[in-house]
Amino acid sequence: MKVRPLFVVALLGAAAWGTRVAWVRAHRAARNVAWTTCPFVGAPIITMLNDIAPWDTFATRVHEEKHAEQCRVLGPVKYRLRSLTSAGKLSVEAPAYCAAAAARLTVDPDSQYASDRLHTDMIEGMSDLVDSSAIKAALLKECPAIATQPRRTRGRTRRVSGR
Repeated sequence: MKVRPLFVVALLGAAAWGTRVAWVRAHRAARNVAWTTCPFVGAPIITMLNDIAPWDTFATRVHEEKHAEQCRVLGPVKYRLRSLTSAGKLSVEAPAYCAAAAARLTVDPDSQYASDRLHTDMIEGMSDLVDSSAIKAALLKECPAIATQPRRTRGRTRRVSGR
C-alpha cells in the first residue's frame, strides 16, 4: 500500500480545520435556544428549548418563523447551501434577526433596547463566522429603521459631585 503524502496533508488539514471550528463553536458566547429544520419532505420544523426567558420567547419564535419562511421560499437544497458560506449565512440570518427586533418592538416600544438586542444578539450569534462590521452593514441594509437607532452604553458613568 502506497502512502500518498498530499492526501495525508489534506486529511490532516481538514481534521485541523474541523477541530478549530468545533472548538470555536463550543466556546462562543451565544448558545442555540431554537432552530429550524428544513426537511426535504414536509413543512419546516421549529424547535425551541423550554428555558428561553419569557420576554425573549416571542422574538425567538418570530426569528425562527422567518427561517421557516425562507425554507419554504428557497427549498431545502438552496436553504442548506446558504449555510455553507459566511456571506450566505449572513443573508439568511439578517432578515431573521430584523424580524425578531420588529417583534420585540410590538411588545416593548423602547427602540434603543430593540437596537441593542438586535446588534448584540446577532454579533454574539455569528461572531465565529463574520466580523462585527459586516454584521452591522447587513443590519443597516436589512432593517435600517431599527439598526440606526441610538444604542445605550454598556457601562454607567459615575458623576462626581463638586466637579
